[in-house]
Amino acid sequence: MTRFCSSCGDPNDHSENFCTSCGVELDPLETSSSTHQTTPVSPTYQSSQSQSVIHKQPKKLYRCDYDTVVGGVCAGIAEYAELDVNLVRLITVIATLFSGGTVAIAYFIAWAILPIEPFELHNSRKSSQSSH
Repeated sequence: MTRFCSSCGDPNDHSENFCTSCGVELDPLETSSSTHQTTPVSPTYQSSQSQSVIHKQPKKLYRCDYDTVVGGVCAGIAEYAELDVNLVRLITVIATLFSGGTVAIAYFIAWAILPIEPFELHNSRKSSQSSH
């Protein structure tokens, strides 16, 4: 009995546990008495399943220790959102004026909660930006 790989669609001998072409574990043999031939996977299914997924490290929000005016919160937000730090500072000042100080309170809470960006992470970002 021939089994077809669910990942690449190639035929494999019934005694194999892994696909000889791509190495994916094959579905276990059916124990029922019915004998039916498994059909290979369609090419569209094959291409969507065989693509490897690359997971990026999630971004983390830090306070910047190197570009501070008050506490580095605006610089950290600008780095995280990939915005100009002066734009973030201007928005923060205007929002503080119009909110009656609520944004200033939120700023100091963020200052207390956010960790400072590790030196190694800052150096790796700086070197990757200079290479572009």
